[in-house]
Amino acid sequence: MGVPIVIPVVAIVAIVLIVALRRTTWGRRLYAVGGNAPAARMSGIRVERTKGSAYILCSLLAVVAGLVLLARIGTGATAAGQGLELDSIAAVLIGGTVFGGGKGGVSGTIAGVLILTVLFNIFNLLAISTFAQLIIKGVVIIVGIALYSRRRP
Repeated sequence: MGVPIVIPVVAIVAIVLIVALRRTTWGRRLYAVGGNAPAARMSGIRVERTKGSAYILCSLLAVVAGLVLLARIGTGATAAGQGLELDSIAAVLIGGTVFGGGKGGVSGTIAGVLILTVLFNIFNLLAISTFAQLIIKGVVIIVGIALYSRRRP
């Protein structure tokens, strides 16, 4: 139908994660552990199990992302995702997720991804060098960390 496979996959994953984080006990436990693990432990949450489930989910989503990237570029190149680490960190920070955990969400991260995509498409149209784009990504991350550190007492 002319729709890239990325769009329905991201939409389905986003909807499932939004519902899981907002409407389930697991989602509330995950936010509690991310915000203050010792307090979560004292309230009866199994912190190690919650962290483990988050790591497993992260790994499964990385597999899905790899398969989507494979479908997009049409080959299994080992260096296909190289250099996208800064993009993901910058998108999450722009989306409002706090480095320390406990605050943030899927919808904000998607908004951060869309903002960065538009921004770097504009940079490409203006023929701004790749090195300048990396500097801008780094500045976004540094500003995000600085804003986070100012919030914490």
